[in-house]
Amino acid sequence: MAASALPAQVSPGRSEAEGPPRAVGAGTIVTAVDLVVERTAQHSCAVDTCTRTGGGLGLASEDGATLGVRRFRSVDNALVGVLVATGSELDLHEGIVSGNRIGANVQIDDYDRRRLQGQVIYVESGENTDTTRFDLSEPPGMVGLVPEHP
Repeated sequence: MAASALPAQVSPGRSEAEGPPRAVGAGTIVTAVDLVVERTAQHSCAVDTCTRTGGGLGLASEDGATLGVRRFRSVDNALVGVLVATGSELDLHEGIVSGNRIGANVQIDDYDRRRLQGQVIYVESGENTDTTRFDLSEPPGMVGLVPEHP
């Protein structure tokens, strides 16, 4: 089962993602455990010609989706370790966000940042938190999680 713009609920399981885990779309609920996202790259156009972010994102919740992640690492991504966009929800527990240009990108005014700090270590990123509102690229592969118990 894959998270997409269609409403979906995905339970913890083994990750088989093509590209970074991004939960996108109103009604989409993704819960993941034991997840590693590392070294996502920006598209070649990202430096001067992309009209959108151009990739390089770690974990992301966008366009009204809900993403909850426990026991994770989001490291060495070209742009952002974790991102929560307008109208979305992101809850993080027991993880490491490290070596990204931006650790956490929070695009929601007055978002309760404690939701991103449940035993989460932010270290060695250019900035630990940022509120820049990126024009997000169309998600290519989305997250594909295979439930362990069908």
